[in-house]
Formats: sequence, C-alpha cells, structure tokens
Amino acid sequence: MLELLEKRSTLAGEIEASAVFQSAFEPCVSTLQQLEDCAAKRNLLVLGLTKFSGSAAMDEAVLKETQEELARGLEQGATISRRFPLLQGEKIRMIDDYWVSGVNDSCTVNTKLDLHVTDTFVAAAKAYFEQMHACGKDTSLQAKTYDLKSAYRQIPIRDDHLKYGYFCIFNCEKGAVETYRSRTLPFGAAHSIYNSCVWQESGIQDMMILRLQTAGPKTVNSQAVIEWLVFTDAAFDKEAKEGGLGAVLVSANGDCVAWFSVQLDKSMNEVFGASDKETII
Repeated sequence: MLELLEKRSTLAGEIEASAVFQSAFEPCVSTLQQLEDCAAKRNLLVLGLTKFSGSAAMDEAVLKETQEELARGLEQGATISRRFPLLQGEKIRMIDDYWVSGVNDSCTVNTKLDLHVTDTFVAAAKAYFEQMHACGKDTSLQAKTYDLKSAYRQIPIRDDHLKYGYFCIFNCEKGAVETYRSRTLPFGAAHSIYNSCVWQESGIQDMMILRLQTAGPKTVNSQAVIEWLVFTDAAFDKEAKEGGLGAVLVSANGDCVAWFSVQLDKSMNEVFGASDKETII
C-alpha cells in the first residue's frame, strides 16, 4: 500500500500484475503510441461533446469540485477525457469518461479482480446462520459497512502519466468548455479501479478492525437500493457522413431524470472512421 503511494499510479498502458488477486490476461485494444497518435482528433471530439448537462445545479457542482481538486494546463501529445455529473440519491458524483478519450482502450490487464458482490454476502450470511443454529447459539446478527472516503483521490498519478489525466468540463459560469489536469486517480479510468483495489486490499484488514471497533451498526434494507435505466440510440447517414447520438436517464418510477442529444458533423464522424465503414454506430 505504501509502495503504491510512494511510486504513484499509472493511468494508461499495461496494468501491473498484483499478487493480491488472481492472474488473468486481457490485451489492450490500442497501444500507447496509437493512443497518442490519435489524441488530437479524439480531443476535438471530446471538446465538442462537452456541453450543458441540462441541470444548472449539477453543472455548478462539477465546476466547484473541479476547481477544488485540479490544476490547469495541457501538454503536447496529451489526451482529453470528459467529466460529467451523475446524481446518486442526493449526492452528485463526478464521473470522468476515459473511454471516449481512448485511455481505457490502451490498458492491458494482468489481474482478475475478485470482488465480493451480493451473492458473496448472502452465501456468507447463510453459512453463518446454519453454523450458529447447528451449535445451538444465538443467531442474532448486526452488520457494519465501511467506505474509504475519496479512495481514488488519495492515490497520486506518476509524472510520466499525467498527460493522460486531462479532462474537460462545461463551465456554467462562463458558458464555455475548460480543460483541467488531474493529479490523482480519477473516477472512470481502468487503472483507477485496479490500482485502488490492490491498494485497499493490501491494507484493508487493519482499517476494517479499526472501523468495527469505533463505528456503530448500520441497518441494511431493500429500500436502500435505487435502480436507474439508461436508454441510448444513435443515427448515421453514410452519404452525408453525418450522425448523432443521445440517451435518456429514467428513474425507477419511470420519470425522465435527464437526457442529452448530440449532433455529430462530418469532422466528428471522421474520427469514428466514417469514410472506412458502412456505419459508425
């Protein structure tokens, strides 16, 4: 854990294997050289996609958090990703799209993350109740949860990978797109997920014991789960080499929470290979 903090994290290219999880190989879609060669065209696309989200409050939250976290700048050959807001309950979370910039496509994975999901929890609880019942002991159970606050933001990015950490936002105060650079791991990057998991798992036991000793029990029920639906669609005219894309976010109650629609001109469609494909969708 301390070694990762000292050496700092990568953001693109090969993800270093870790003994914390099982070995597994997944090749990259593009190399780092290909990522940098296409950076200029992709950057234009990303900047063109960054617009008003439809909610002034969410755009204000993006601007506020971005100004608090990041330093401006742009260096030659750098890639630009896009930051957008995501409403989770009453909290607005910042999401950085490192797929649209191609950064995530450059990742070669050597590790399989074995994360505990709902099935794991249910199986553990079932085994607990069965064992306690077999021993004739009290089966009452109190559960606790823990969360490492801003986990990704606690891990710095290596100097030679900072050029992959640029992203843009829509500045609602100026009505213009601005570019920033992240100094710590962003939400939305593949390297963030793997390196953060390795970092947390390597030192999680001591933190878990401390958390269990100091925090009270937390009640978990089905009402804590919020479901969302995302409907997407796109269009492309091969002869005119024009197209567009959009999506609608729908709540569990069937209400339209947010939506966006983007018209892609000829230059934008060329980034997706409009001249070489039957369709770019």
